[in-house]
Amino acid sequence: MMRAPDTATLLARALAASATLHGLNVAVEERGARRWHSATFSGQKHALTLTALPGGTDAKAWLAGLCKMDVRLPGELLAGISIIEEGECAGGCRAEVEAVTVELA
Repeated sequence: MMRAPDTATLLARALAASATLHGLNVAVEERGARRWHSATFSGQKHALTLTALPGGTDAKAWLAGLCKMDVRLPGELLAGISIIEEGECAGGCRAEVEAVTVELA
């Protein structure tokens, strides 16, 4: 029996698909995920590196809109996504991103 992709993989696919709709090619590198818990919720914190080609104003505008992005993840909710660091690299734009997902009951 084949397992469904994990949350990090689905998130990476959603980000890449969104970039494609904006005329960009984005490579998403998953740098890890760690579980977190509060008194009422549990989920994961995901660390990602995004490299968008071509760079320039289109890439910067797409990255700026990440925090408003609606991503549907089976069994989880994307609670937040933020850019930790952003810079340029070889004709593109590179960003270190952290995303927080919450498990749905």
